[in-house]
Amino acid sequence: LTVSNATIKPRLSSPVGNIFSVYALDAKPYAINEEIPVDARCKKFGSHYIVIHDVGEFVNRIYNKLRELNHNFESRLVSYRDFKTFNGSKSWFDKDLSYDYQKEFRIVIDTELEDPLVLDIGSIEDITTEIFEVKEEYDIKFMMSSID
Repeated sequence: LTVSNATIKPRLSSPVGNIFSVYALDAKPYAINEEIPVDARCKKFGSHYIVIHDVGEFVNRIYNKLRELNHNFESRLVSYRDFKTFNGSKSWFDKDLSYDYQKEFRIVIDTELEDPLVLDIGSIEDITTEIFEVKEEYDIKFMMSSID
């Protein structure tokens, strides 16, 4: 066994801070009336889901609340890299290529908390769909009906 360019990074014994993650559907590569599938492995993330149809407003509500509470944060889509061959620094926004089906948008919040951070952003009924139950026997897919 030959190892080169290896660095051992210590694990934090009690990591602090918070990460908020959501599935980020990118409809741009799809045509009007084309089905947009969600990978079946995503079903393991919960028993229910909603669709946020005004994503800009949703993240603005989160950002405004975080600013109101004086929390520093960063957000962006996660980059998926082949960590077997990747030779560079990794951030909170990098994951191994084996997770690319998750299509994650992430907000990393700099806090001293070891517990979940609860944000009250008010009702989101005006920018979301009804709540749907995840059922193993059904595929989750969407259809692009218009370009906004």
